[in-house]
Amino acid sequence: MDPQAAQVTEQRGSLKSLAASCAILAGVLAPLTAAIAVWAYSRSALVGVAAAAIAGGVCWLSACLALVSVYLGQRLNNPVGGILAGMFFRMGLPLGAGLAIQQSHAPLAAAGSFLMILGLYFVALVVETILSIKFVPRSIAGPASGSSGGAANGPSVASGVSGR
Repeated sequence: MDPQAAQVTEQRGSLKSLAASCAILAGVLAPLTAAIAVWAYSRSALVGVAAAAIAGGVCWLSACLALVSVYLGQRLNNPVGGILAGMFFRMGLPLGAGLAIQQSHAPLAAAGSFLMILGLYFVALVVETILSIKFVPRSIAGPASGSSGGAANGPSVASGVSGR
C-alpha cells in the first residue's frame, strides 16, 4: 500500500476532521438560524426566537451525531451500520423533537417551530451529506481504464435471455 495514500486516508477520517465538520455545520446553520430568529421575533416575539434557537440546536445536534455515526462506522469497519445509525440520528431526532414540541408546548408550536426544524433540517442534510463524504475512503481497487464492464463495452444482460 502506498504510504501517501494511507496518510490521506488517515487525514480523511481523523477526529480533527470530525470536529472541523461539526464546526462547519455550526458555521452554516448559525447565520441561517439567526435570520429565522429575526423573522420569528417579528411574528411571535421572544417565543419565536426560542423556537428558532431550538430548531437550530436540534438540527445541528442531529447532523453532528450523524457525522459521528458515519465516522465510527468507518473506524469499526462497519460502514453500512454507520450510515444507518446516521440516518436514525439525522431523521429521528428532528422529527421526534418537532412532534414533541407540537404536542406538548403550544406557544412554541404556534411560533412555527416544526416548520423551522424542517427548513433547517433540509440545509443541515445537504451540508452533512457533503461533509460525510470526507469519512468514506475512496475505492483503491477501482476498475482499470481498459477493462470491459461498462454498459457500452460489457456484455448485455438481455443477450443471454432467450426470445430476445
